[in-house]
Amino acid sequence: MTKARNEFIYQFKGTVQGKTLYKASPQSKYAGQAYYILKVSLASPHQAIKSLQVFLDKLTNPQI
Repeated sequence: MTKARNEFIYQFKGTVQGKTLYKASPQSKYAGQAYYILKVSLASPHQAIKSLQVFLDKLTNPQI
C-alpha cells in the first residue's frame, strides 16, 4: 500500500470517556490548529490504545 497515513480510515469500537481541547504549539508543523485528545476505553482487550489525538477538521461526527 502506498497511501499516506492520513488517507486511511480507522474505526475503533469503544467509549469516549473524556476529551480535552488543545492547540498545537507554535514550533509544530501544525501550529495554530486545534485538536482533541480523547480518552477512550476500548471494547476489545487486544487493542492497547487509551488516548487518541484528533484534529477538529478531521472529525466526521461533531457529537464527539
